[in-house]
Amino acid sequence: MMTSRKNRQVNIYYKAVIGLVAFTTIIAIFGVVFDILEYCDNGAICRFARRFQWETLCAGLYGLAGGLAVIAVSKEQIGEAKESAVKERLFEVDSVISETETVITRITDQISKISTGKSINNPQEANKEYKQLQATASMVPKDIMGIVTTNRTLPISLREACSNAVKSLYPITEGHIFFYANPHDQASIDKEVRYMNDIINKACMAISHCKSERDRYAEILRNR
Repeated sequence: MMTSRKNRQVNIYYKAVIGLVAFTTIIAIFGVVFDILEYCDNGAICRFARRFQWETLCAGLYGLAGGLAVIAVSKEQIGEAKESAVKERLFEVDSVISETETVITRITDQISKISTGKSINNPQEANKEYKQLQATASMVPKDIMGIVTTNRTLPISLREACSNAVKSLYPITEGHIFFYANPHDQASIDKEVRYMNDIINKACMAISHCKSERDRYAEILRNR
């Protein structure tokens, strides 16, 4: 993703700063040690080393390292500011995704209880558990979804994806009534469970598509 690529670019700047500082420090140590030893064989290299302005070179290199550090910090701050703006822009979308995922997880757990619990031989208990399941499904964030779908600044594909994710659970909340033709008939129980699991699977696919649309639009925002 573009975000990780930008993070890598910032890390390269920091690594360059560290490497440059280390290199400059080695040069500074070499120059200091050379001056302390006060040894020279009068060769061309030795004379050049004695006359060379090590302090000037080190000062320039340290200055370059400082400049690179400023660039790295600036890029990091810009990236953080953009990421904060993206999260603020997509707050309602993220809320829809998060709350719908929470509802799906709870419904999945309740379906498991319905299929394996005491409701198998007790139709009243089964209907009670299903009412609880309906109550959980009704917690889908319809109000937030309404905010998202009417936000004309968001892409149509993202608005539709959020709407479909929430509406994918409507069959449980609005269209289906839990019923056992025979409380001892395992086949009818299995049929109910398969029906609800099918709804959950479709809801998971809808959420996955919503996340993809969200991430795609987030990259567009980061690159502006």
